[in-house]
Amino acid sequence: DINKNINALAQSPFWMKIGAIQWDLVLDEMKLAPHERAIVEKVQQELSNVTQNPLFQNLFSKEAVVAVYPYEQVYEDITKLSNQEMIKAVESFFSKFLIVTRLSPEVQVLEILTRSIEKYGANVTLEKEEYNNETINLLKVKNTPVVFAYARLKDLLVIGFGSDGVKASIDVFLKQGSPLAGSSDYAKKSGRFVKSADMESYWNVDSLLKFLEDQIKIRSKFSQHERVEDYFQMMRAFQSVVISMDMDKINTIKTEIMLDKSQLPADVLPMYNCRSVENASTAFVPKDVIGYQWNKCFDLGYYWNQMQRDLQQMPAEATQQQIASIEGFLGMSIEKDLIPAIGDEIGGFMKDLDMSGPFPLPKIALFIKVKNKDTIQKLLDLLKTVPLVALQNEEYSNVAYHYVALPLGEALQPGYFYLDDYLIIAMNRQLIKDSIDAYKNGENSFKDNKAFASYPIFKEKNMSFYFIRTDQIMAKFKGLIEWGNRFNLSQSAKQDAFRAGAERRLDDVNGQYEAKEQESTTIDENITKVEDEIWLLESKNEDAASKRNQLAELQKDKGLVADDLEKLSAQKQELQEVISGYDSRGQDPQKRQFLLDQVVFPILDAIETNEWFVSTGKTTNDSFEFLFSIKGK
Repeated sequence: DINKNINALAQSPFWMKIGAIQWDLVLDEMKLAPHERAIVEKVQQELSNVTQNPLFQNLFSKEAVVAVYPYEQVYEDITKLSNQEMIKAVESFFSKFLIVTRLSPEVQVLEILTRSIEKYGANVTLEKEEYNNETINLLKVKNTPVVFAYARLKDLLVIGFGSDGVKASIDVFLKQGSPLAGSSDYAKKSGRFVKSADMESYWNVDSLLKFLEDQIKIRSKFSQHERVEDYFQMMRAFQSVVISMDMDKINTIKTEIMLDKSQLPADVLPMYNCRSVENASTAFVPKDVIGYQWNKCFDLGYYWNQMQRDLQQMPAEATQQQIASIEGFLGMSIEKDLIPAIGDEIGGFMKDLDMSGPFPLPKIALFIKVKNKDTIQKLLDLLKTVPLVALQNEEYSNVAYHYVALPLGEALQPGYFYLDDYLIIAMNRQLIKDSIDAYKNGENSFKDNKAFASYPIFKEKNMSFYFIRTDQIMAKFKGLIEWGNRFNLSQSAKQDAFRAGAERRLDDVNGQYEAKEQESTTIDENITKVEDEIWLLESKNEDAASKRNQLAELQKDKGLVADDLEKLSAQKQELQEVISGYDSRGQDPQKRQFLLDQVVFPILDAIETNEWFVSTGKTTNDSFEFLFSIKGK
């Protein structure tokens, strides 16, 4: 029931908050050109009235299907096609799209479609074509190659671009063609849709990749075909994708990617063979975290090999020297000692974002599973060699932990400890104790988190798990933005003070420059006067030596003034650049506050109406499955 789901979504707290945003004020602030604003407002109007549109209400309010079929035509250079060839290419492309909807008996399809098309200024003519005792209606838009075809099959409406797709659908309806439901591949894949799905989607990735590969190859030089082949070698392993969504108290989206692992390159195969297991890290993650992530498929060896391949672009000798230098500092071989000592589980959690200090400080911890504690401890012991780092040792509930005392207070005292085979690195001692308490007592662990405990599907064997307490994270994020805004305002105040000082200095320099220009003008006038006097004296054969000395002094003064003007001009340019730099830095504080109040915070408020978000990932012999769940308040 599309209409029911859209209305439920529109009436949800999330969309109610989004709908309350005063977009008119935002558009005013953006100062768009009239035609740009008209486009935005038109889109807004169409989106807000989509459920009231007669086309939607009558044709798409119940059930709807969109099908896309393979497009096999390949063009080496589409720009070289003639007009007629281009029209045929466009017709052929759009003929691969098919829409099927379920109708109420009273719906008048022709009237609705014609009115909807003519709404955009197009003149439409109607032709009819009989096919297998069914009528196909052809709506032709005058002066264009566009032809909409549709046929009504009981309570189903089939719409296509051109009649080919509609005819194929009629064949299936009359049981003269093969339906998608009869495909063994689809029958197998559709069984993986989420139960009670409101949306189901099936993608034949293999067919899509074949089309893309052909398109790329025909446009590439023959010398590049090997690179294209290498890229698509791994992609050929991916066969299909099924996506389904259930809109309920918990909105769930399930995505499953089917693949043939035999097609994967050997170097990435271990990552795709990663098995789903029970997530043991929930035992030491505190119950009341606001964010938590765990991944089972961490392969440090793979990333190391990737890095080495990248380093091959550098001179071999320099690469080996860099690696040898790092290994010399670590006191171990990366490939032989470090990588084998690290396991395949990694993750972290966040309990809070502390805003009470001089800067925001997340209360986070990271963890990784280890295979060889002795090797990892040898690595951690390097902390003792770092100057000014005093590593402290303490014990809590019979668990030893180590931390660094920093002068910033108890909120920042990073430390590490072990629980079973996990190395845990935490931001402060309290977080260390919270994790140990969760592990020791059990009742304070994430296993008892309301979201995790209430839905058994989250506790199944997985290869990844993500949890976000959406409402609390958004509240913290708003606090972080407000802190950042206050910081920017303080910086802006400082910049304004510096700018005012630079402007005063520029006024002084401009005054000095004008005075020097006046002085230079006066000297020029005096030089002209003395030169005239010298000419007069010499014309009378009188002694002009004193005047020549006076002229020399004036010319010397002119040179000094010219030097001063050059220096003052350089100062003016420098100060103007400084002031211009202040003008270009950052956004106007009032405009920034407006966007925060009118757009950013309302969007965050809308997201905050959701209680939590959970994502899980798991593997099977032939697929990856990802589940995304969102629960509103």
